[in-house]
Amino acid sequence: IQSLRKLVKTVKDTPAEQRLEVLQNECRQLVFPPGGMLLPTGSQHAMRVIGLVARKCKYMDSAQKPLWLEYISADPTGENIVVIFKDGDDVRQDILVLQMFRIMEQLWEAESLDVPLSVYGTASLGFEVGFVEVVTHSNTLSNITKDAAGASGVWDKTILHKWLKGHNPGKKKYRVAQDNFLRSCAGCCVATYVLGIADRHNDNVMIKEDGHLFHIDFGHFLGHVKRAAGGMINRDKAPFIFTDDFVYVLCGARTPVGLRVLLLLFQSVVTDQ
Repeated sequence: IQSLRKLVKTVKDTPAEQRLEVLQNECRQLVFPPGGMLLPTGSQHAMRVIGLVARKCKYMDSAQKPLWLEYISADPTGENIVVIFKDGDDVRQDILVLQMFRIMEQLWEAESLDVPLSVYGTASLGFEVGFVEVVTHSNTLSNITKDAAGASGVWDKTILHKWLKGHNPGKKKYRVAQDNFLRSCAGCCVATYVLGIADRHNDNVMIKEDGHLFHIDFGHFLGHVKRAAGGMINRDKAPFIFTDDFVYVLCGARTPVGLRVLLLLFQSVVTDQ
């Protein structure tokens, strides 16, 4: 952890055009103990790693320059483990929100409701130091839109549908993805509404290739909303995120049918909550 903290400082102190090269060179120098080490990500499953894939490590553009790190799993059959290392950001609020999500999932499961929230691991390792587990095979709504059509893509409600179809070819596979999307969307809408989670935009909402929708970055919750114009304007008007893109994934142009299905699921989830 101390080595990673030094690495963050090095990245911040390095001119922008040299940062990535310096970061990856430093990652190659990190020494791992024989047999690897347990990665403290806060995940429910122990993650033993034996090294870093330096060429895939990078830094992120936010002010504190968190590190995107790809570790080699000690399990030869396992996938690489991707995490974000933060130094200068407090992750304790994220941990609390994700714990609440996990409790909600357990309550719903106890009532035989399949409403997944895709809870990922997050660990606080000191004052404003922590790990956040990256959910692989997923992307932000922002990236999906920009990759497909650039900035103008926000006006095209079919992009998310096309992205999911591309990862789930065939009617049967796509129906499974639609069902995953429906249930996870319902869970996210209820959970974010109940906890008053704000600052929801398309960089903070993600979707897995199998259709599961989930939220990240919980810096604003319990009614602590984003404001503009010196605090005079509340930027968070919607009680939860449910857009035309989501409706199109569920039912294409048949909006009324899709909304009735979603509202029925919302009703069952809210009643249980």
